[in-house]
Amino acid sequence: MTSCEAEVRAATQQESDALLRHGWVRLPGLVSSGTVDAMLDHAKALFAAARAKQRTGSARLDDCWFSWDNSVFEARNMASGPFVDLLLGEGMARLAAQLIARQTGADMPAPVRSLGGNLFCKVGGGSQSGRAIPFHQDAPSFHVTHPGFVTIWMALDEVTPEQGPLRFLDGSHRVGALETHRAGFPLDRHPALLQAYDKTPPLHYAPGDATAHDGYMLHGSGANESDRSRWGFAALYLSADAQFDDSAYAQRPHGFAEPMERYPVIVPDRFS
Repeated sequence: MTSCEAEVRAATQQESDALLRHGWVRLPGLVSSGTVDAMLDHAKALFAAARAKQRTGSARLDDCWFSWDNSVFEARNMASGPFVDLLLGEGMARLAAQLIARQTGADMPAPVRSLGGNLFCKVGGGSQSGRAIPFHQDAPSFHVTHPGFVTIWMALDEVTPEQGPLRFLDGSHRVGALETHRAGFPLDRHPALLQAYDKTPPLHYAPGDATAHDGYMLHGSGANESDRSRWGFAALYLSADAQFDDSAYAQRPHGFAEPMERYPVIVPDRFS
């Protein structure tokens, strides 16, 4: 049982239903202020260390702004303090299991597999790392067979509409799997989707507020037009019985080809 377990609230039935209907849902006050404060302090320390490596020429990432190679959490190296406590804690596992059960129509929640987490810092003031991110999907990069896949994105600090928060094409998760990032962004090849689905307005997050979205939800973010950095953390989960889809990877050989066993399965003591 981790120190952060009790700091994550459950989703309401209305929130679970909204995820199924819209492909995304807002989760205000998901994580307590104490947990978020610890995560933000740790995040700033990680970025300070990364920038120090850049100055000495020992880092290859320009701003540590967005790279799976720079993921805060990896199953092979679980040494990232409060992020790992949250990712592998029962609170987040119960939440993910609850949402995935609603996605898949399961009678009751089941164990989930943690795909890790990403720390995002959109630097303000016109930085390259604060640029807009085109609309994309998360699940196709993992080439898995099971439809139960959820990303939980939480604000570590206040996030205003000017800072480039997530936006969604409401209901677009029903389209199913499109291209992975390296095969081109989906709207470049399917521009009609912009007319078919409404784009949600940019949200205002308090620290600890979150959104959850389906793995097939088309989502992106605008540029950070403020002078403050935008700090966020995304945690990804899928059904524990998901399998790697060799045929999907053969058709779109981009993204991840990792064995599922790399990613830990979490079995909470209780799902209520």
